[in-house]
Amino acid sequence: MKLKSMDLTSYAKNFLSYSVDKHKIYFHRFTDNQLNIYKKDVLFEAMSLSAAGVYIEFVTNANKLTIKVKKESSMKLALIGLKNMGLRTILKDVIEAQKTIKKYGGKPSIREGFDLMVDDKIVDFHHVKAGKIKFKGFNKDRKNITVRIYLPKYFKVGLEHIKLDGSVMNKTEHKRQVLCLGDSITQGFNTKHPSKSYVALLETKLNVKAYNHGVGGYYYNYETLVDYEHLKNLDLITVAYGTNDFGIFNDLQKIKENIHLYYKRFNQLFKGTKTYVISPIWRADLDESDTLDQIREFIKKEVSQYDYITYICGKQLIKNETMYYDDGYLHPNDGGFHQMANGIFKIISEENT
Repeated sequence: MKLKSMDLTSYAKNFLSYSVDKHKIYFHRFTDNQLNIYKKDVLFEAMSLSAAGVYIEFVTNANKLTIKVKKESSMKLALIGLKNMGLRTILKDVIEAQKTIKKYGGKPSIREGFDLMVDDKIVDFHHVKAGKIKFKGFNKDRKNITVRIYLPKYFKVGLEHIKLDGSVMNKTEHKRQVLCLGDSITQGFNTKHPSKSYVALLETKLNVKAYNHGVGGYYYNYETLVDYEHLKNLDLITVAYGTNDFGIFNDLQKIKENIHLYYKRFNQLFKGTKTYVISPIWRADLDESDTLDQIREFIKKEVSQYDYITYICGKQLIKNETMYYDDGYLHPNDGGFHQMANGIFKIISEENT
């Protein structure tokens, strides 16, 4: 069976909009109005255009499948970055990041690709590339199985079609919906699998449909809270910003003001919707001073006035050891994300028993 680009809209999950270009479909996590906010910065635009958390799901008796993929050129993104930031700035940032990673013993293993899951278990992974990506031998008994194909978390990719050697049926849609707002940690940076971000893990644990609205490098900015009328009847929201704010503003008073404005706007949109606000997780470099603890306190104090919001101290979610961080200091590895998801899930479960 062949699922063409437009057919895939019936099987794709966790997207708000899509676009079609030369028979290839691009699934977007954000609406056009939301994307326009992130387009003000080349990094934020690139990250917002990724399909983190989006997957194709169906029931099938197939044993092999092929995906025809269009991948955004890495060189194109690099040239845009050079134009907007300049070579000197980019080199400086890269050198500083390398020094920090070396200082804390990180060994980043950044990889990007598609996960193939069968009945909630990862059975294969393929690095992202342009052209055909093939999965085979995942259903030798040819029984009906539930397949999920997680799209890459960094790159913008277009899908022309999916070919299978079997039938395809739609799987019943999850009725409960969760919105997860945040930065690179929410987007799933440095996981080895797109299905292993804390958002994806929570989605499975809670048996919900989870919209991943994490954007790498982002911060508390109330202007991003637009167009959420598209997500009606949300059952739960998580918010996880704060780790990038000091690096961007270097002004604790400005950060405090941004946090206040964000939750003022948030309350106007989502008042009464159960929300869990996660303060920054442990960060080896910034937790050497009290900077991040001050930001955590700003967040805790601000959200304490809203009775539908539960504050979660991110510092307590993952063991404060570099071995649980892929880069040694900031982004969790798969083990760290597992701890994070379990910790959040435990708090949610305890409040609902």
